[in-house]
Amino acid sequence: QAVKHTAPRLISNRLLKKLGLIIAGTTWKISNAHLDRELAQTLCELLRSNGATITKLYLSFNSIDEIGMFQLVDILGKSSSMVLLSCRNCKIGDTEAGAIATAISRNRSFRIVNLDFNKIADEGAVAIANALKENNLIHELTYVGVPTRTHQYLTFLTIPTPYVPMSM
Repeated sequence: QAVKHTAPRLISNRLLKKLGLIIAGTTWKISNAHLDRELAQTLCELLRSNGATITKLYLSFNSIDEIGMFQLVDILGKSSSMVLLSCRNCKIGDTEAGAIATAISRNRSFRIVNLDFNKIADEGAVAIANALKENNLIHELTYVGVPTRTHQYLTFLTIPTPYVPMSM
């Protein structure tokens, strides 16, 4: 039985312009684009073909829909070079936070994750906290501007309790 190979989809200049991708060395920045299915798929294709060289991905000030986030997480979870992921002000809720948590638990190269100014509530906070238990290599997680209760919850769950030796 013959194996079918599909050629990669050609990415049009229109999509690249709409994506607004800025590349500076190993850093990629995409700001103020609505990452719908089509743009998320385009970004995923670019990440697949360049994933080994990207160390920082800034997706700040984007509206990332649920399907777009799941597409991205599939790629990000497999990256071996991605050190920083910034999803600042991306209108991320619990479902998308759960997807990011999956990427955090799978990707051992992540060191910094920025989730500032999103709509993450308790369910998303629990998913992220659990992912941080699996991946203790992350040394910076920011979540300024999330609802107060979620902020308190994430702070409680993610800041390690200081070691206090027992007196003899």
